[in-house]
Amino acid sequence: MVLIGSAALATLPEASPALLNAGKGIAILSACGLVGVFILPVLERPIQWTLARLPLPSAWKTRLSGLLEQFMLGMRSLRHVGRALGFFALTIVIWLGDALVAITVARSLGLTFSIPLALLLNVALGLSSAIPSTPGYIGVYQFVAVTVLNPFGFTRSQALAYILVLQTLSYLITTWGGLLGLWRLKLFG
Repeated sequence: MVLIGSAALATLPEASPALLNAGKGIAILSACGLVGVFILPVLERPIQWTLARLPLPSAWKTRLSGLLEQFMLGMRSLRHVGRALGFFALTIVIWLGDALVAITVARSLGLTFSIPLALLLNVALGLSSAIPSTPGYIGVYQFVAVTVLNPFGFTRSQALAYILVLQTLSYLITTWGGLLGLWRLKLFG
């Protein structure tokens, strides 16, 4: 997600030099993390060996060993080239689909978003979902939208109108899909 945001930021001509430099640093750290994800499964045995020799209570060692094993199982799944390519291809399709929704909602309000700006906003909204918030992220999403969109020429009211429409649309689609799923499972209606 951070790599997508950094790439989007690098293509926005309106981005400030300070923001671009921060994006480059974060992109380098993210790329190192991504490389680490592919290298870690190769190092599973040495990591398990080291974990077994740490001066920790045996219950902790057992728990950490189990967590490491589950993590490595997930990482090994990406070592299969076809599966990894499928994962990355679907990731691109999903992110571009989200960007197109963002652009469509913006156009419905008379605003103009580029694909990089839509990607940057989606990354910021995704990262903001990791912080403690009110139910439905009310307040957090509005703050993020204003913070991200303002440097790119959008007023506070334009950013707020945009994010409220997008959030409402998101809730309606999710609710509709959930109700449809409950109906299909014969748990509702």
